[in-house]
Parts: sequence; structure tokens; C-alpha cells
Amino acid sequence: MTELPPQRLAARVALCVGLSAVVIAGWDTLWFLTDDAFIAFRYAANARAGHGLTWNAPPFLPVEGYTSFLWVTLLQGVWQLTGVAPPQAANVLSLGCGGVSLWLAHRLLGRMRLPPPLQARRFGLQAAALFAIATHHTFLVWLSGGLETALFNCLLLWWMLEALAPEATRTRPGWLPRLSASNALVALTRPDGLLLLAPTLVLALLDARQRRRSVRAVLTGLAPLWLVALHLGFRRATYGAWLPNTYFAKAGSPWPESGLRHFGCFVLEHGAWVWLIAAVSWLLARGARLNRDELLRRLPALLVVGTLLAHLAYYVLVIGGDHFEYRVYSHLIVPLVVSLVWLAAELRPGVHACFAALLAFWLAALPLPLLEELAVRDLTTRAQTASLAPALAPYFPAPLRPLIEARDRTRRWLVTHRVGVTRTELAVFPGFIAERLAASGVAQRTDGERLVIVSPCVGVLGWTLPRAAILDAHGLNDRVIARSPRPTARVRKMAHEHEPPAGYIECFRPALQHTCADLVPLSPPPATSDAEIVRCEQRFAQP
Repeated sequence: MTELPPQRLAARVALCVGLSAVVIAGWDTLWFLTDDAFIAFRYAANARAGHGLTWNAPPFLPVEGYTSFLWVTLLQGVWQLTGVAPPQAANVLSLGCGGVSLWLAHRLLGRMRLPPPLQARRFGLQAAALFAIATHHTFLVWLSGGLETALFNCLLLWWMLEALAPEATRTRPGWLPRLSASNALVALTRPDGLLLLAPTLVLALLDARQRRRSVRAVLTGLAPLWLVALHLGFRRATYGAWLPNTYFAKAGSPWPESGLRHFGCFVLEHGAWVWLIAAVSWLLARGARLNRDELLRRLPALLVVGTLLAHLAYYVLVIGGDHFEYRVYSHLIVPLVVSLVWLAAELRPGVHACFAALLAFWLAALPLPLLEELAVRDLTTRAQTASLAPALAPYFPAPLRPLIEARDRTRRWLVTHRVGVTRTELAVFPGFIAERLAASGVAQRTDGERLVIVSPCVGVLGWTLPRAAILDAHGLNDRVIARSPRPTARVRKMAHEHEPPAGYIECFRPALQHTCADLVPLSPPPATSDAEIVRCEQRFAQP
């Protein structure tokens, strides 16, 4: 290994320390936990208690409402080994994933082929690009939240690093196992990772053909993908479905009306429009020169870009965006910044063009998120933050005001439909639920009996009352409600559309109804018996 000169080593150490300070400060400032994160925490608690990965303990049937097998397993493992419970561990793990993501971004930038004028300034470009990532609002926001987002983004970047590996790396025997291992871990983190299977297999077959590898060698290299098959088998055997329950609860008819609005706001607010200008300019300048040989040489990059576009199209055109503020676009921040450097170098192979492109992206991504955080910094109650969509147009000069007013109207429309809920609202809500539960004294009234509660907001409730049986009124953790028809007459709301079929909730004789604000007594009879629960599960079982 070549020893670095002292000056270069000192510069790298300074960069590492500086980026760490920026990221930790941003993480601490924007720190929050979502109510949905406590759903994963409850699954980890039930697994730790010996009930398995289930929402309600037996005799309730198991249901997969946790979305991320790897994240729940990781939280449970940390809890088992260290005694640190998921609410305390989750955001620290996410911060670590963010640090690894920056290191992977550094690796991607280090591998990039640059023209001679830029080669001597590579370290400066890396530093500028990493600073643009480390200060990006969406990148920092999803280093907390308690969800698996940062883990998914980190593992996806690892897969991209392997998929875009240079020729010399692909000739080594460890490349294909790393590629397939990264694919497997992404798929175990979120079902979205199954989308990577096709490009992974194409890259494996292309590599086998070019290097005349034996079938045995290829199958050995793809062995980590058996983890995906095993997990699918576990899901089918345990939960009776090939897809998680959250898919049935969230996916409905295509909703591009919402998705295009949501993505449009992200593009405007977070600097993606600078990348779009660079990409269109590159296509106009270079696209016509691409021939068959050039396309084959760039096939790995095309597969990566195609996979990201397919994932984006699914959420924008089918799902309609996401309930959480730009969470499903957070994995794009690093690829956008890294590819922006490449696009600028291709268009104008000079130092100033690349630094100007990064500066433009950073400046474009700064004002709107910063102004929103400043506008809501004093809002701390549920009454202040419910359906929050702060208007930012008054902060802008007259020439820009019509554009920002259109953005404000779009954000209000989205929040009305429970799409793109702001970080501030997400941050305040769990504390509001916890305070109301503490005031009710319900934790002391359970007296060890199974208490059946029906609620539309089940995260903090389920974590606070681990022995209670929680009926999830929106179906994220209920197989019957998740598969019930969506009412068509009501205003459509992301992940809040399904309703229980007639008689379903009443069958379990819940003692309390949790309205998110209060606990309302429903029935005076004693606790629901195991036999009653089994009869209700069988009566409403889906075919």
C-alpha cells in the first residue's frame, strides 16, 4: 500500500473530521422519530419476547407490517447484545449508515474517470461533492426518523459501487459475490430491493460471457441471492403471502396525480432541477454520438440508471409519492451529486465547470428547506403542526413569488391527501401520543390482562402497551383491513384509505378505542378470550 504524503494525509483527516462534524450537527438538529418507527420497535420486542415477528402475540395470526426484515432483525440483535432498546438505538444506527454512505460516495468519486485538467483537482472535487451531500436537507433528515431509510440508502449505494466497478475490479474473484451480497441485503431491507435482481443477473451473465467463467463459478458468485429466496419462503410460510402486508395497505389504483406533484416539489426544493439541466444538456451534446459499442461499454451504468428510474416511476406514477417527506427520494441524493460531477466534466472538462455545477446544486437545495425549518422552529404542539404546510412565498422577491406560490399550493394539496407530511409534523406526533397515553393511565389499568384496543395510529400505542392487542384501523398491521376495498367516495389519503369490513372490529369486542388524542371505553365485558380471537380470525380470514 502506497504511503500518503503528510500534507495529503492531513487534508483527508481534516475532510473526514469536518464532514463528521457537519453531519452530526445536522443529525442532532433534525433528529426525530416517526410514529411508524415504533411499529418496527414493537415487532422487535415481540421477537425478543419469543412470539416471533408478529404484531399481536398469539393466538392472533402473524402479520408482516414491519416492511424491513433486516432493520427489525438488526434492532432486535442490538437490543439483545447491548441492552439498548430500539428507540435509543435506531437513529444512532442510521447515523452510522449515513457515514458509510459518505464513504461509498467518496469511493464512487474516486473511481470516476476524469479528463486530465480535472485529475489533479480530484480531491478538491471529492471534498466539494461530499460537502454538498453532507449538508443536503433530505440526506440529513433521513439519518433519523427511526425507519430503515438510511440502511436502505447505504446498501443501495454499495450495490451501485459494485455494479459500476471498473474492469480491473470485475476480473477479481470477489466482485460477483459482493455484487450479489449487496443485492440480497438491499432486498432484505425493503421489498424495493427485488428490483435489483434483474440487473444483477444481467451483469453476472455479461461477466461470465466476457471472461468465460464456468456455470459453477457464476452460481457460486450468486450464492448470496439465496438469502432472498429463503426470506421469500419464510414470508410465505409465516404470513401466507409473497408480499408484505404493507403493500396491500398502501398500494391501490395508480395515483400519478399525487406522485407527479410530490416529485415536482422535490425537484424544485432540493436542487434536482440543476441536475436535470445538466443531464438534458449532456443528452443534446453527446447523446447522438452514442453507438452500439459505446452503449455496450456503458451497459453497467445504463442498468443502474434504468433501475433507479424504474423505482422512481413506480413511486411517482403508481404509489403516488410517499406519506413521509421525500423519504422515497432520499437515496437519489448521492447519485445526483456524483453524476453531476461526471456530467459537468463531460460537457466542459475544466475545473471551474465542475465546481460551478456543485455550487449551483448546493445553492438550489438550500433556501426552501432552510426557510421551512426556520418558519416552523417554534411549533411544538400537535395543534400547531397538524396538516402542516408552511407558506414560503412571502419570503421571496416578487419575480420568484409566483413560482413559490405554486409550490405552496401544491404542498397544501399533498398534505391534505397525507402525502409528503413534513418532518416537523412527524417529529411532534409521537410525543403528543405518548403524553396523552401517560395522562390516561392506561398502562397501569391493564393489570396484566390482554386489552383489545382499536386505533388508527398504532406506533407509540403499540410500543407503550406491549401486552395489549392492537387492532390497526388502517390495516398496516392487519391482513383483513389491508385487503378490504378502498372507499371511493372519500378524499384519497396515502396509506390511510382502508376501513374494516362490517362487523370485523366488533367481533373482537375491543375494550378501548384510541382516537390518537384520547382513549374511549367501548365495552364493559371482561377481556376477550383466546377462543373468541381464534373464531374472529377464522371468520374473516381472506381466501
